[in-house]
Amino acid sequence: NSTGVLFKNEVEVNNATGDGFSHNPAGFEYHLYNNSLTKSLNSNIDRNRGKRASCVIYDECSFLSPELISVYQAFVTLDKDFKTGVNEDGSSLDNVYLHTLPPEIPNQLIYVSSASSTDTEFYRMYREFSKRMLIGDPDYFVADIDCELVMMPTIGGNKVKSVLTRELIESSLATNPQKTRREFFNEFSEDAGADAIIKRGVIT
Repeated sequence: NSTGVLFKNEVEVNNATGDGFSHNPAGFEYHLYNNSLTKSLNSNIDRNRGKRASCVIYDECSFLSPELISVYQAFVTLDKDFKTGVNEDGSSLDNVYLHTLPPEIPNQLIYVSSASSTDTEFYRMYREFSKRMLIGDPDYFVADIDCELVMMPTIGGNKVKSVLTRELIESSLATNPQKTRREFFNEFSEDAGADAIIKRGVIT
């Protein structure tokens, strides 16, 4: 919300009647005075190919196609610590100067979603990234946050009221148990679910 305090004084406002937030159908965006920007992306993969970013956040990505995930992953492939150029006299930058520059913040890919089914790209990444984290790879981190944790929120170490209730979860379990287990308990469904016309096991 542009009326809130988040970045309010840092957002570039070029139009006197605007708030600095562009709502173009091709992608919402805003620019900050530190020369950074945030832009939302849609599912038009071909239009978004070849872009570059320092951070790509996939929100609700559990059932995104492997192609879309792959194309947007390529946005952060460039190594930000690689630098080249010339001095004022036209000579190449020397290694002594390059080593004095501070290291850049690494590029990041962030995937945020509830669980999907075990035949999705999201599940494959969840499983692979978990393995990488468990063997000590510092480039990978997986957090499995289910409803039990969400129902015990704290602020400054003090318990506060949860926006999620046990009654809501139990009601959801009674009406749609499979979806509830994915959404609230992060349990990946198998064999395409109870409502599948043809089970994956049959095809196998």
